[in-house]
Amino acid sequence: MSTPAATAAATTGTGKVRAMDKFKNLGLQLKEKAQIYMEANPEKVEEMKAQAFETLRKKIDEEAEKEEAMKLALEADGKKISKGEQFKAKAVGVLQPQIEKLAEKQQQVVAEQTAAATAASDTGFVDPETTTTTDDDDETPTATPTDESSRGGCASSTAAVAPSSTSTLSESVPASLSTEQNLVSKNGVTSAYRLASGYEMPVMAYGTFRSSAGEVYNCVLEAIKAGYRHFDCAHIYGNEQEIGKAFHSAFSEGIVTREELFITGKLWNSDHDVMIVEQAMDHSLSNLQLDYFDLYLIHFPVAWTHTGIATPGWGQSQLGDTPLIDTWRELERCVTLKKVRSIGVSNYPLLLLHDLVTQARVPVSCNQIETHVYYTRESLVKYCLSRHICVTAHSPLGGGKANEEQYTHLTSPLEDPVVVAIATAHNITPAQVCLRFLLQRGIVVLPKSSQVLRMKENRQTVVADPTMHLSEEEMQQLHGLDKYQSYKTNPNPLASFVGGPDCFTQEGTDIFD
Repeated sequence: MSTPAATAAATTGTGKVRAMDKFKNLGLQLKEKAQIYMEANPEKVEEMKAQAFETLRKKIDEEAEKEEAMKLALEADGKKISKGEQFKAKAVGVLQPQIEKLAEKQQQVVAEQTAAATAASDTGFVDPETTTTTDDDDETPTATPTDESSRGGCASSTAAVAPSSTSTLSESVPASLSTEQNLVSKNGVTSAYRLASGYEMPVMAYGTFRSSAGEVYNCVLEAIKAGYRHFDCAHIYGNEQEIGKAFHSAFSEGIVTREELFITGKLWNSDHDVMIVEQAMDHSLSNLQLDYFDLYLIHFPVAWTHTGIATPGWGQSQLGDTPLIDTWRELERCVTLKKVRSIGVSNYPLLLLHDLVTQARVPVSCNQIETHVYYTRESLVKYCLSRHICVTAHSPLGGGKANEEQYTHLTSPLEDPVVVAIATAHNITPAQVCLRFLLQRGIVVLPKSSQVLRMKENRQTVVADPTMHLSEEEMQQLHGLDKYQSYKTNPNPLASFVGGPDCFTQEGTDIFD
């Protein structure tokens, strides 16, 4: 006969067993759910693993440093190391190989793109003399590789691994890249520039800066109809959502497919924080109704304090504390996540660009800068081309009429007597002369106009028309116009510092001083 105490003990034991069973069942359910999640989100799992191992690696490094310091101290005192410290040392030895293995796996995608970039850098530009050209209506868009297997075969596919150097135009490219290459020739214009990532970028883009709300939707649609396949966008321009609607309409109406477009985005100064970079990219992709960027640039080489994803900072700006290389590392990570295919910078001077080149794991594909006949920037341009970095020119016309206040006491490049005389001799417009000057120096151009006629005129610059080819003498005349004068037509961060703690002059703070 059992006693009350024994009964109570048995009851307690049974309760413990039931509790353990419930705990085990709950554990199995959680394990199953975790397995389902991992199978559905492999990229997220890899990212979580990488973060966990990175945290663990840092802790081990810290412990290893402590262990070494203690070991030296104890040896100096003639004492032996404790068993606890010995255990830590063994843990470091056991886990370190696992961490190194994960790190190698994590860098695999970066290594693949770097290898593709190395091959691409040997091919460089498409040789216009050996490329078959067609008229504008028949031009085959070459924004990015068109192999369906590399794209997923649909307009909404995410970015694929960079193509090898054996893609579409590889057989017609020169064996090496010099400091100066023509994107045009007497027989026509090459349709694309092969980036360091291995992808191809159309040599003329439609710029969307200074395109106000209410007009940019129609401008983008008209530009697509006029033959533009490269669009330059930026979060700070404040028009991404309207541009996104235009892209969606173009895709829905069958005017163009996503694969036929090359779309550039930019990271604004107040979004440089390591934890913000991917969020900022996702925000712009959502605004533009896209799944990936073809190219994503650091807009300016300066970090400001974060002001909110939807509210990029402008006014009373304060310098942040995120190093530029940390921001670049996040862009490299976004490449591995396939949210962007090629990455680069904008408005970088030579010294900062070279510093980045020496540290970059994913190659720098582009430096978008202000350059035109009044601001030729020979050293920077030739440095970029020598390092296989594409130069893209915003404000290729010197700002045009949008900068007429700047020209109160100066002649606009479009009105310069030398430009006008060359235009008259070729029966083309001054704008076409300015664009042709850049193209023949190997520079991709980003003209912008809200007028359909001007859009078409600008596009004609890259159409096979021998009458547009500028002679060597004419190129030298245009080179002679260089005034080393920047008109700061991109959003100039100078004035944004006014009223803030980092404003150092009445006009603001010039980050290039």
